[in-house]
Amino acid sequence: MGAGFVRAPQELETPFPMAEGFLFGFCVFAAPEQRAQPGFLPPLRVGEALFPLLVLPAEYAPRMPPGGPADPTDGWGTAQGTAACWARPKAAVPNPMGLSGDGILTAGHVAMTVSAVAGMTPGNVYAVAGFAIDAAVMGPAPAPATAAPLAIGPSVVGASVDVYTQGGGFAPATVLLDFQPSGYFGKNCPHRAIIDRGFAPGDSGSLARDSRVGDGIGIYIGDVHPAGGPTQGACQLLEQVTMEFGIDLFL
Repeated sequence: MGAGFVRAPQELETPFPMAEGFLFGFCVFAAPEQRAQPGFLPPLRVGEALFPLLVLPAEYAPRMPPGGPADPTDGWGTAQGTAACWARPKAAVPNPMGLSGDGILTAGHVAMTVSAVAGMTPGNVYAVAGFAIDAAVMGPAPAPATAAPLAIGPSVVGASVDVYTQGGGFAPATVLLDFQPSGYFGKNCPHRAIIDRGFAPGDSGSLARDSRVGDGIGIYIGDVHPAGGPTQGACQLLEQVTMEFGIDLFL
């Protein structure tokens, strides 16, 4: 779920050095029957360095109905998920996606498989996104002339977000935990947040916006089922998506 700078739960005592609530290491989920409480596994050794391995008792389930990847010809929305917004290649910067124009941003797991998907640009998004960034741009899908730029903001623990699901309207949620390495946006370390509620199958790709200022924060990617607690949700953070994909977003 997290790699690089990962935030440890406030109530968890740790023998590892921390900076502003973050550890430099990894976070994994373990099924609640395997792990009843948050804690640490033996650290991962790389050469002479030791990296903490935080384990949280929870299970993660992408919120996509069974049936395979989405149909990129659906227009606004996807067959197995939800559209977040329009995406457009940034001007005068590298275009790693190879986008020729506007497309629709959604969760990667509803739009791609390990093999190429006909009609999607590019056909094999994993070549760009790696396996850490759960996002994809489907296209072509021209944004309307009335589409306005969507500002992007960071995830902040305790902040309120509105999640715009496939059913229309939005549902409020609160950020409980985030895995967002400051200053690094590479495709090898997932930048994600945990929110305090889950959603329905097919809601993967839903846009999460800051309730106060309206900035885009993330896209909903699935449910998290913690031990002994209510269902939570996971979001792929948009700062990483826009930086690595070289795109601007519009609503």
